[in-house]
Amino acid sequence: MTVKSRSEKLIFAAIVLTLLIVQVYFAHGKQGFHEDEFYSFFSSNRTAGLFTPDREWVETESIRNEFVVLPGEGFRFALIKEIQSWDVHPPLYYQALHAACSLFPGVFSKWIGILVNLIAFCFSLILMEHIARGLRVPFVLRLFFLVLAGCNPAIVSVNLFLRMYALLTLWALLLCCLHLRLGTEQDNKKRVWWFALIAFCDLCGFLTHYYYLIFAVSLFAGWTIVCYRNRTNEAGKQVLRTWCIAAASHAAGFAAAVIAYPAALTHILRGYRGREAAEAFFSLSNLFERTVFFAGVLWRIFFARGMLVAVLLIAGVVLRYRVKAQPRETSSAEKDKTLHNAILMFGVTILLYSLAVTKSALLLGDTSIRYLAPVLPPALLLFVLILMRFLRRKNALPDTAGMCLRELSLLALPVLCLSGGSILFRYPENAERIAFDDAHKDAAVVIAYNEESTERIWWITDHILRFDRVYFLKEQNTAPITDAVLSNAEELLVFAADEENVEAQLKQLSALPGSGAKQERTITKQWQRDMWTLYRIH
Repeated sequence: MTVKSRSEKLIFAAIVLTLLIVQVYFAHGKQGFHEDEFYSFFSSNRTAGLFTPDREWVETESIRNEFVVLPGEGFRFALIKEIQSWDVHPPLYYQALHAACSLFPGVFSKWIGILVNLIAFCFSLILMEHIARGLRVPFVLRLFFLVLAGCNPAIVSVNLFLRMYALLTLWALLLCCLHLRLGTEQDNKKRVWWFALIAFCDLCGFLTHYYYLIFAVSLFAGWTIVCYRNRTNEAGKQVLRTWCIAAASHAAGFAAAVIAYPAALTHILRGYRGREAAEAFFSLSNLFERTVFFAGVLWRIFFARGMLVAVLLIAGVVLRYRVKAQPRETSSAEKDKTLHNAILMFGVTILLYSLAVTKSALLLGDTSIRYLAPVLPPALLLFVLILMRFLRRKNALPDTAGMCLRELSLLALPVLCLSGGSILFRYPENAERIAFDDAHKDAAVVIAYNEESTERIWWITDHILRFDRVYFLKEQNTAPITDAVLSNAEELLVFAADEENVEAQLKQLSALPGSGAKQERTITKQWQRDMWTLYRIH
């Protein structure tokens, strides 16, 4: 190993460690959970299932047990697969989260989900560096690309979201890497391994999220265009043979996924999400509305309201005017061809995938950025490749790291992205609400739920688990409340769902005598989130 390569590896390791620290820093500030994150833990670790009785007290320990791995119930991967077959998701992410939870039985913590995402993110960084190096991106620009990705608000948000999108991004990057290697690998024996890895990647990616299928088709379309442009009389047959074997590898991978998880076809063709996505995709009337929606999400989160554009422009100006021009190499034409092919392949992939997701994904505000997760790193790489092409045209692109040490200052610029965007899925406002719960642990807690949407009870699981037991009350049941504990409680905390009978139930609860109460008690509204409102009756 040369001194140069050793120093580059040390710098790369330091950058990866720094970016992991950035993720941990923002994860530490995560004070609450998205409702889908509760679903992740429940689907990965459920035991008896969650029930919603009416006018009964429930020990929260029994609820907590549905979100953790109990002693002796770890590594039940077959059960997780069966549970997911009842819903609309593939099982691989839930099995990964279940494996992580099995290492910490009885523990319910955001850090278990964060750990799974950070492992995926770490491997994603390695793949990003490998892809950029394979495209002969100079070392400094490779580091710039990695820091740009690790500090981007959209990618940080995906890493904080305790769902399958960080893992989905990993498989997408691996597939990009494999297709790029097919274009450079000349050893037929080694090519066999690349084809096998494509099938394996398709198997894992499809079992992580069905949107992987859209990404794979989009990437294959971009790669096909590149193959067509590169055909020659001498190499035409070899290119066609490579294309056919790659197509067969994809087919084998997806076929293996369906065989391993037959419920996938039902989910896609007859599941409620599959039907909703198909209806939205084939409707022309929503194209403008959806395009504007996702463009806004990208601008606010991925582009950080323009800060990403500013960072790229500053990087281009600094490199253009501070780096000495380099003599053109004899291999410059070959490098330019590789660069053009990569820009074309990634451009087509991003365009097709984004169009398909724009037409089919759920419109959930800024959190819909999750659906674009697989193309976020390739999009950043595309920007860097275009910048690299511009610098090469000006003969201003250095090919060695040692000539550009002062340009490492560019690595600080992506931090500006964070000042212009917002990191999602942190819920800092929840810290004060949890503190309020802890300060009123002696209160009697009532969960007044709407029987039409009982699944939304678990959106407030982090609050429910702060108490020893809670009283379930169906809002549609307006019969008199006669529970002795509630009648004797000095203070009531009522988590009420939006429903027309809320006022009547609150009036009933406030009319209960309470311990030593001489008059009707006061109702104070503490906070409201989504469809839930917390009232304090004292």
